[in-house]
Amino acid sequence: MAVLKSINEFPDNAMDILQDIDDYKKFCYENKLPFRYNHLYKPYTPWKIFYTWKKTGKLDLTLWSRKEQ
Repeated sequence: MAVLKSINEFPDNAMDILQDIDDYKKFCYENKLPFRYNHLYKPYTPWKIFYTWKKTGKLDLTLWSRKEQ
């Protein structure tokens, strides 16, 4: 996988982008998340769940759930 600098930064190498696409696609299908190519490297999409999972190792599918007050 590409070096994770920031969720909005594109990798420098085209092969890293292709590897990210493959990993992200597999992750989305395994976790029943919508896969769209235009979601890559954007913060308010399932890419954020994938990015957080790759960075921390913890799967948090509740990123957009409403918080109780």
